[in-house]
Amino acid sequence: MSNLRSPISQELRPKEPEAFLQLLYQVSRELSVTLDPDIVLERILRRSIESVGAASGSIIVLNEAGKPIKSSLLFGKQAKLHDTPELGVTFEQGLAGWVARHAQAVLIPDTSQDARWLKRPDDLPTQTGAKSAVSAPIFSGESLIGVITLVHPSPGRFTAAHLSLVEAIGQIAGAAIRNALLYDRLQVALQRYQALFQDSVDAILITDRNGTVVEANVCARRVFGVQGEAIEGRDIRELHQWNAQLLGTNFEALNGEHVATYASVLKPMHGEEIPIQVFARRIQGADGELMQWILRDISEQKMLDQMREDLMAMIYHDIRSPLSTVLTTVNMLSLHHGQFSDEEQTTMVQIAKRSCEHIQRLIDMLLDMYLLEAGQPLSDRAMISCEKLVQDCLQVLHPLAEQRRMQIALQLSPHAGEVYIDEEMIQRVLVNLVDNAIKFSPVESTIWIGTVDHDHFVEIWVRDSGPGIALQDRERIFDKFALSRGESRLRRHGLGLPFSRLVVNAHGGRIWVGDETPGACIHFTLPKQPNGTI
Repeated sequence: MSNLRSPISQELRPKEPEAFLQLLYQVSRELSVTLDPDIVLERILRRSIESVGAASGSIIVLNEAGKPIKSSLLFGKQAKLHDTPELGVTFEQGLAGWVARHAQAVLIPDTSQDARWLKRPDDLPTQTGAKSAVSAPIFSGESLIGVITLVHPSPGRFTAAHLSLVEAIGQIAGAAIRNALLYDRLQVALQRYQALFQDSVDAILITDRNGTVVEANVCARRVFGVQGEAIEGRDIRELHQWNAQLLGTNFEALNGEHVATYASVLKPMHGEEIPIQVFARRIQGADGELMQWILRDISEQKMLDQMREDLMAMIYHDIRSPLSTVLTTVNMLSLHHGQFSDEEQTTMVQIAKRSCEHIQRLIDMLLDMYLLEAGQPLSDRAMISCEKLVQDCLQVLHPLAEQRRMQIALQLSPHAGEVYIDEEMIQRVLVNLVDNAIKFSPVESTIWIGTVDHDHFVEIWVRDSGPGIALQDRERIFDKFALSRGESRLRRHGLGLPFSRLVVNAHGGRIWVGDETPGACIHFTLPKQPNGTI
């Protein structure tokens, strides 16, 4: 910071034009070496105070509406920046506010005698008392951008020559302050842009008019799997499936403020392709026109869309069949009332009842899956006999097995006693597994249910006589709405297996597909005691 003294005497004489111009030259030269607005304000004040022999001073910077936005205060060698709300009150009620409103410089020989001076505690006779002050507007072109005020602790120290000098400094300072403020705004805007650009969760590429990448943000480099400058210089058309029909062969359709958007696929250098939504537009760069490409990853949206489709397919697949059975049975009974024997009517009602119970189980599964996925713990657990679990399951599914002329064989360990479970939920797990086994086994075949006793847990398994489950599908069949391929065809598993995994996991157990052949064998484990190790 320059601390040179002015070559002009503190008792400035207006008949020294050469010295006057020399001082203004030195002020303008010193202000041209920086664009930091805080430093600019301090240098203007320091030079002005030294030039007129003042003890303190202030510069208040105004916005386009004439409201104060920043100020610099200088008391001796101590500088202070000031941009608090109190600045507005001081400005409105004080000398600087009057100067700004009238766009006119003011010389006050004695502050105690002028109403335009805002009285402060130190203006009391018992303190520093009356002072002399000079204040002038600061212009940049025709625009008022600030007010400079200088103060001497004694009355009558400033003259018209001092006022002229301060006015001249204000004219020179205006350009410096304007440039510093513009630079400051530019830096803030640049930092904001860089933050938005680099910190964006979307991949952003900047290309020239030919589509060559000139800049890429952090997310783009991560998505494409590149480091350093490896992505610069590549053609945007090589990086994704671009829409030539929408954009034009040479991007001629991308003009003005128009933002082109389309679904596409990103092509990373390594790994799988990524579904994206593209937002492309022209922007103005420092060296001419550029193009901005925002590549938004929509993998999760695609997954949700697929889950929605799969949910609809599951509802169609799992609920439509038992619902159709109920409707058919009810229609037959209503249209042909009296034509069936009591035994036939009872059978038809039982069929409709079982179908309703099936629908109810599906609805309960959807609700329980939602609660389990949300982390709700099991609350209704008790010690239940493994044999009771199996017998209750047979009671539910025996009519279905009998209808398909199938046998259910039991291989229960005599040592598998009780397990600590939520009986209703585990009952639905076992019913799901046996129901799947019946569904995917040929007519007149056999289903096996078995238990194996371990030290701290019981293993229960269900085996069918169907085509089995391919090795690559043995994990994914426990995902929602999964499809697996048997020996000859795809088969949909609906919610039964995903629900079963959620319930078994909530009990601290695990569920898996065994290696037994032929057919498919599902195993799961349950604890024997509360907090038992599995």
